[in-house]
Amino acid sequence: MNNKIIKKRVKIMLVFLATIVVLGVIFGIVDYNRAKQNKAPLFAIRVNAYYDGGSKEYYGLGYKVIECNTLSGDDSIHIGFYNIKVDKNCKNGPIDFEKINEKEVDNFDREHEIDQNINLNELNTLEQKAMIGKLIKEKVNKDFVLDDYIVGTSEPEANDSIVHVIYDFNFTIAGVRTNLAYSVFVNGERTKVESIFDNTKGYNLISLKKENEEMIKTKLDKFTEKKKEEIRRRALKAFEKPNYSLEIADEYPYFKVENKELVFMIFVVGRNNDHGAMFANIYEEKI
Repeated sequence: MNNKIIKKRVKIMLVFLATIVVLGVIFGIVDYNRAKQNKAPLFAIRVNAYYDGGSKEYYGLGYKVIECNTLSGDDSIHIGFYNIKVDKNCKNGPIDFEKINEKEVDNFDREHEIDQNINLNELNTLEQKAMIGKLIKEKVNKDFVLDDYIVGTSEPEANDSIVHVIYDFNFTIAGVRTNLAYSVFVNGERTKVESIFDNTKGYNLISLKKENEEMIKTKLDKFTEKKKEEIRRRALKAFEKPNYSLEIADEYPYFKVENKELVFMIFVVGRNNDHGAMFANIYEEKI
């Protein structure tokens, strides 16, 4: 092999490496700015999701993004080098959540052990809601008002051999769900309720409702369809990607109890037009 061919190959390799570095810098700057705006990255690939409520890890060219989504309500986004960790940046992240599980939920479950296996596969959604609601009222909190709660399901995408289905009973004020809830963990086969996580954070729910109900109603009355449509457009714009089709999968008002913030939350789903790969992100704005 003569020197000209070697030099040509070295030159091609150097150009390739330089291109990778430049792209890494550009992508890093874009995703850094998005992280500071609490938005998910555009140019990083998701590699992990955690059993703490749904925190996610993304890897980019020379950087890493952590999108927190914990049961404690932490929805912050962090960016750094590959050595940043979810449990160091997310409040009640995977390790913290395990500590809570061991310290609080595990003891709590021993006290309120569920003796019988309940075959949830034979129950429809309303029956599941009634069954779990009855369980909570009898075993957990005698003053639990089921009418103030709504149930939803999600299956964490954790790289874990144990898969759970989570039923969240969210406390609502004026019909708006809040970030306070009881989370009921059912095994992956939906045959047994395994644990109950109290995420009401010690709030007096009756007082909380009285203090915020009128304020929420007033803001919702002024929240016109025109304003909703403007936020929808901004949500779709925020997650635009080349060659992806976007749609709004769900939307609803949501009340963050700690800072008394009422937001309009929109779930945006994108699908690649060529190979069908999908992503999902959450966009929110104050009402």
